[in-house]
Amino acid sequence: MPVTIHQLRSVCAALLAAGLVGGMTGCATTPPEMKVPSRAERGAIPYQVGDRVYYPITDSNGFSEEGVASWYGPGFHGKLTSNGEVYDMHATTAAHKTLPFNTRVRVVNLDNQRETEVRINDRGPFAGNRIIDLSYQAAKELGMIKSGIAPVRLVVTQRPGSGGALEAGASYTVQLGVFQDRKNAERIISRLENSRMVPYEAKDAGFYRVLWGSSEDYATANALKERARRLGYDGAFIVIDPAARKRPKQPAASNF
Repeated sequence: MPVTIHQLRSVCAALLAAGLVGGMTGCATTPPEMKVPSRAERGAIPYQVGDRVYYPITDSNGFSEEGVASWYGPGFHGKLTSNGEVYDMHATTAAHKTLPFNTRVRVVNLDNQRETEVRINDRGPFAGNRIIDLSYQAAKELGMIKSGIAPVRLVVTQRPGSGGALEAGASYTVQLGVFQDRKNAERIISRLENSRMVPYEAKDAGFYRVLWGSSEDYATANALKERARRLGYDGAFIVIDPAARKRPKQPAASNF
């Protein structure tokens, strides 16, 4: 049975008060019959806000999303987040409704193309059509403090426990566009070396993603993204290469 977001935070508060999370020490002990959920387990618990139940995803590999971002600051500074941490408005963190805790996400402000990377440690936002609630620091880096909200694109860059910017063997690539008409995708591929088409299904319709290049180095991928925009692909952005697989290291880990 799903818990409410308030119950989820109450559990974290109770554990913190007992010295079971948050780095406190002391002589507090756990009753034998009580199982203390780990942060990972708390992050996977379905929860309810109003009449809606949210089911956190277990695998964020390749996740990307576009929508509206907001930010939260002084009113929440020093309070507990949903994963049991103390919220620091000056850290680059964020709240997301379903991404696993400790997932690292690159956020692009589509109004000004400024980027930052945040770590998911809270649940929300639950107002309107917003997809992510950023810390004050993250919002500042994106230049959206005054506006309060901004259209953004999210791309997962590190899954919890992966130990690096990417899972072993994965790579970054640049997405140039998504098309329903295969001919439009093929037209771009014919112009750009190392570009390719990846079919996928969404909302009962077929689409074609056009991807360009592949590299384990984010800076290299970012340079190619900027090059794509100079060529007129204004919506180009970086994603995790869906075709990447773990393979032996080679001297050149890029085909850009």
